[in-house]
Amino acid sequence: MRSSSIWPARASIILDRQLLRPLGEAAIWGAIRHHGLLGRTVIVSDDAGQFRVANHALCWVHAERLLQKLMPATPKQERLVTTTRDLVWRF
Repeated sequence: MRSSSIWPARASIILDRQLLRPLGEAAIWGAIRHHGLLGRTVIVSDDAGQFRVANHALCWVHAERLLQKLMPATPKQERLVTTTRDLVWRF
C-alpha cells in the first residue's frame, strides 16, 4: 500500500473528521499551485474566509450588494451610486 493512500485513515485517528476535508482541499490546492497549474487564476467568491486564498476577487453580484447598503447624503451622490450600480450590472 502506498503511503499517500493510507494518510487519510491514519489522520482520522488523530484529527477531527470535520478537519479532514479542509485539510485534503488544502493539500490539493498546494499541489496544484506547486506544479504551476494555476497560472494567473483568480478565485472569485462571496468574500467567505475559506476562499480568501491566492489571487482573490469579490463576485460582482456580491460586490453590488455592498453598493445597495450605501446611503448617499446628496442627490449627486445618489446619482453616482445609481450609475455605479447600473455599470456593475451592464459589465
